[in-house]
Amino acid sequence: SVQTSALPSSSSDVSAAAARFCARGRTMAREERGLKHTYSVQHDAWFSQETRVVIEPSSFARGGMRKAHRMRELDSSGGFVDSVAKFSTISSGSAAREQCFADCRMQMVAEYYAQQFNKLSPSSAKVSFVVAQVLELLDRPGVPVCCMEPYLSGAYSKHSDNAGHIFSSSPVAHAFSHFTFVDSCEQLVVVDIQGVNGSLYTDPQVHSVDGRGFGQGNLGAGGIRRFFQTHTCNSICSALNLPHNRVPEAAGARGRGLAHPGFGHVAPAPGMSVPMQHLMQQMQKLMAGHLPPEMRDQNGMRVIRMPHQAMPAQRQLAGAGRGGDGASHEDEVADLSRALAASELDARRRERKELDQAMRLSGAYSSGQRGR
Repeated sequence: SVQTSALPSSSSDVSAAAARFCARGRTMAREERGLKHTYSVQHDAWFSQETRVVIEPSSFARGGMRKAHRMRELDSSGGFVDSVAKFSTISSGSAAREQCFADCRMQMVAEYYAQQFNKLSPSSAKVSFVVAQVLELLDRPGVPVCCMEPYLSGAYSKHSDNAGHIFSSSPVAHAFSHFTFVDSCEQLVVVDIQGVNGSLYTDPQVHSVDGRGFGQGNLGAGGIRRFFQTHTCNSICSALNLPHNRVPEAAGARGRGLAHPGFGHVAPAPGMSVPMQHLMQQMQKLMAGHLPPEMRDQNGMRVIRMPHQAMPAQRQLAGAGRGGDGASHEDEVADLSRALAASELDARRRERKELDQAMRLSGAYSSGQRGR
């Protein structure tokens, strides 16, 4: 659970609470100004907001790349949120800033896939990622940055890392990672699953087929192969009709894509920030009516031509950006995105089924030949 509290609304009470908070670590700290940035997957954009925080100078935990400090985010009404500020231990200056933005964006991309997973998964198999934001500390020399997120209470568990190692038998955590590969049209996989209460996660890692973006832990196609080399499909994978575990083979050097049996070859989309952006590009082409059914685009991604009746907002989207029924442009685009993704997934599942049937027939034929 996220820890929140409320205090009297006067600024003096807020400052007193900040002092008590810092006294727990027997160190001196002060309230300071900050500018927090939140990434929106749907808009592929950052949104900024001013805030005030108090950060304990001493860290309470340290990992291979970051250290964590207790923090409170204050608000003007006297309330606060117990949070965590995570600072890089391997880089500084512009490199640390770039890594921080990559880490927070990565966590919000993971949350986007968690929402897609929850739409299809059984009621007992739901997951989520806490909101991670970039925090600029405006009163400090050089305006350093850190990643901030709500403090989580509960038993902490690590289910996997970014090198293919498995640390738990949680079917939900491992099925979620498998799902992200399929739902992203084989463009990425979310790994390094860890968090509290079994299903509230933080600090994930994303491997993308081209190895671009998502920080220094992105191992590209090699990282995706490592996941599948140790992944064993479970009941949640079956409930989601995910293809049985098979190790994707690299199509050459890092960043040239993957060949996944039954799913065809999917090459990376150069400059693609998130798979959602690629889907949006395909919808624009579909709405323009330039592509025939089952045609592949320049990136090797198969495009499904939607029937006209399945795209009621086609003309409105090309015009004023608002449908006749009052639906917003964003809602209509989201509906089209879901329809396109569902069609793509259904088509691939049919391909997978046909391949399995062909393999079974081939095996039966071979057995019959040996019997003779």
